[in-house]
Amino acid sequence: MKIKLTFLTVLITYAASAQQGWIDRKDINPALIYWKEFLVMAGNPNNDEVEPNHDKPAIDSEYEKVVQAYDEHFRRLAKARQMTVPCDWGGDNTEGPSLLLPHLEYAKRTSQIARLRVRYYLEKGRPDKAVEELLTAFTLARHVGQELYLINVLVEIAMNGILLDAIAESFHLFPDDTLKQLESGLKRLPKGGSVASTITMERNFMAGWMEKEIKDVLESVGGDEVKALPILEEKVKTFGGANWDDLMEKSNGDINGLLKLLRVIYPYYDEAHRLFALPPQESLDAVETFMKKVEKSDNPFGNLFFPALRKSRLKELGNRVRMAMLDAAIAYRLDSKTGLERVADPFSSSPFKMTRVLYKGKDRGFVLTSKFKDPVMNRQAFVETPGERFGLWGKTVGKTGEELKAEGK
Repeated sequence: MKIKLTFLTVLITYAASAQQGWIDRKDINPALIYWKEFLVMAGNPNNDEVEPNHDKPAIDSEYEKVVQAYDEHFRRLAKARQMTVPCDWGGDNTEGPSLLLPHLEYAKRTSQIARLRVRYYLEKGRPDKAVEELLTAFTLARHVGQELYLINVLVEIAMNGILLDAIAESFHLFPDDTLKQLESGLKRLPKGGSVASTITMERNFMAGWMEKEIKDVLESVGGDEVKALPILEEKVKTFGGANWDDLMEKSNGDINGLLKLLRVIYPYYDEAHRLFALPPQESLDAVETFMKKVEKSDNPFGNLFFPALRKSRLKELGNRVRMAMLDAAIAYRLDSKTGLERVADPFSSSPFKMTRVLYKGKDRGFVLTSKFKDPVMNRQAFVETPGERFGLWGKTVGKTGEELKAEGK
């Protein structure tokens, strides 16, 4: 009898521990959670209703229906925040520029859905739920940026902007204790991507891939350059904006010349990696000088590969400024002027300038302005009183929807 009871106890313990282990797993690759959910979300019939609902003047039954249709999706997506292993999306670098990254579209779409849900929960008096949705979406954005491709960092930046607007447009609906939860959660987010961290990958992904393709094509035709050149022309078209005639002119029309042009580019990547990691203003100035050198070199590969890096660095710095503004806005709400002064503008090491935002003659909130000399990313408004929605950042601050549509924004 004692033996039977012991055996039964072992079985019960094993079953309980197995069940508990399933519930508490922390070792699942977050990308697997995201991929499965993206596949399910793709079939959600409410997808077409998400963006139009952002501009609805009030929460109604239609808005509520769309929000509730994504409840289970976000419940499962939230599990990725609990995982302790790296997020590996499984990108195959050997594909070069033709590599498909379909998850990026779904990830950005998820941030748009999250914005809708955040507004809904805030207006329904559920700020705790709004914060959970925000942290789930911010975590996804960071995981996207970790993949070390330049496009991933740009998508992370775009997602951050969408989520920041979700907070700013309903800032008045966050109670102080919930803002503290948000502040704490933002500090615990996984590390995202950076343009500097993608430089080595970009070098291998673009210039390195092109060099390998040139060698492989030449080998495939037995070293016959006449046969190789037309094939390579098609390969080069993979890079949007590439001018084959220009490449042929600068390389004297032969493959060795083409390889020499390409190899000259490699040291530029090393220099860019160093410059992109400098402090904001110093980096901007250095990158402009660097780009002039690239342009002066008159190397078609340099002028093909590097302008995207410069534009991405500007977007990255703008994102850094706007996320710092979010920190400053929360600190201001929680600790007034003292809190505001604790958060430095990345472009001045001093607090952001604060002014009021007027919409149709009424004071609706405050605007933080950075010394960053970019008219799109240097201003962010935070709404303090309810009313019509208006432009929140850059040149759009305080403008009506009609004005923004007329300006094409």
